[in-house]
Amino acid sequence: MIYESFLNRLMETDITSDYDASNIRIIDRATVPLSPVKPRAILVLIGFTFVGIFLSVLIIFVYESTIKTFTTPDQLENAFSKTVVGITPLLGKTEQREPVIQYLKDKKSLFSESINSIRTGILLQNLDSPPKTILVTSSRAAEGKSTLAINLAASLSQIGPTLLLELDLRKPSIAKRLSLNGNFGVSDLITLKNPIEKLDSIRYQDSLSILTC
Repeated sequence: MIYESFLNRLMETDITSDYDASNIRIIDRATVPLSPVKPRAILVLIGFTFVGIFLSVLIIFVYESTIKTFTTPDQLENAFSKTVVGITPLLGKTEQREPVIQYLKDKKSLFSESINSIRTGILLQNLDSPPKTILVTSSRAAEGKSTLAINLAASLSQIGPTLLLELDLRKPSIAKRLSLNGNFGVSDLITLKNPIEKLDSIRYQDSLSILTC
């Protein structure tokens, strides 16, 4: 009896080992993708574009809020309640070598036209009584006082006799920039007993006279 039971179990084990049962089925075969799933280049590009625009606007806003200088004529007019009579353009590399005589070299250049606009703006401030004396000054050194004064005087000399008077006794520069001899200046005019005799030596051009320090 035991032997028959053992024999039946042995036969069942052999039959089970021969039968390879599985519940796995192939539903759909995998295919090779035509493009990578990640990263998505278009989305990344759009994202970085918006981030760049945002950072640019933020930097400009911070810069504008911290800047302490005037950048437009409207800012000057709003701050001081004064009318801006004109502005001068930036000179090119070749023009920067001799900025003080740009008007004398080329009266039809863009720079010369801007000087003429300043001249006209000053004279139109009071048509009934145009100014006889114009003071050129600034808040600090190297802001273009001498350049503006010389070119403006050259422009004014086109419509009438003009005297350019340099009063920067501490650091005069007009004589050097215009290659003048400087034999007679404001200091001589103050100290000489009869300075009128030497006034003829200050004539620079037909209608332009220059009296340096």
